[in-house]
Amino acid sequence: MTTGSDRLIRKTEDRKRKLSETIDALRDQRQDLILAHNIIGRKATNNIAPEEMQEFLNILVNYLATGHFTVYQRILDGTERRAIVKEVARKSYPGIGETTDVFVEFNDVYENFDGAAVDYKHLKKDLTELGEIIARRVFLEDELFDALLNTESGKIDPPARNRNTIQENLSTTVCSNYLLENLLAKANCRMQTDNVITHPVQITSNTISGTTIEHIENFLLHLENQPIEVPFINTRSDGNHKNIEIYCVFLASGAVRTFVGNVVKKPQSLSVYPGYLDLVDPDNEVATCNDGLINDFKINCIIFGVPYE
Repeated sequence: MTTGSDRLIRKTEDRKRKLSETIDALRDQRQDLILAHNIIGRKATNNIAPEEMQEFLNILVNYLATGHFTVYQRILDGTERRAIVKEVARKSYPGIGETTDVFVEFNDVYENFDGAAVDYKHLKKDLTELGEIIARRVFLEDELFDALLNTESGKIDPPARNRNTIQENLSTTVCSNYLLENLLAKANCRMQTDNVITHPVQITSNTISGTTIEHIENFLLHLENQPIEVPFINTRSDGNHKNIEIYCVFLASGAVRTFVGNVVKKPQSLSVYPGYLDLVDPDNEVATCNDGLINDFKINCIIFGVPYE
């Protein structure tokens, strides 16, 4: 016999599932936008065809529309009741709204782009600034998404502790060239992003505390058999480079180093198999608790490919 409590539980679970699917779909569209921006931003501005600009603008507008009519509608119309979500939205949504204004302005300026010389006057500058805005929006959105997905009855789930595996907490995401440029500049690295032939891929894990060093060692060893796909920016030509080296920049310390793991070249991407310590920040020490357990272990880095002779 189905009780009212059972129906309420099913209704709540269905709501969570639909919200998760909606946010996943929006994140997928955001990834499409970042990929498209990396591609169009890499080109010399006088090589952008009108149809390429139109395709980029379509991706941009579709992403904005999806967010507005799904995730953000519940914030704007006041139907979100969870206090902690409302508090996160109060802090982050104004910034998200500001990024929306910039996106709309960019679309208005370039919606009639026809390749004429006059269109290129500020295009390179505008694309660079747009990359900065995309990076800012990603940060603000993820704060809000995390609150929407990880709260119930006004409480945020605590950080993962004593997990049997942290593999499920590892995520890979294509990020903007703007973020990579900033990190390399802060690290005083002389490498030019014009030489980078892959989309930068950010690799992150949740902060893990209360686990053993053996557990983390096993996790890192397991990663040696788990490829990370790093897509080429130009799939027609970038894969033709004979020698490609993988670099890694760590967000916490700014350290930059090359990978020692294996790299397998594919037509559209590189399959990167990280070495044992490739993803561990060499300049960011891991704290240990009094009982010998590891505290505050986190992977947070960006990898990318550069050709060499």
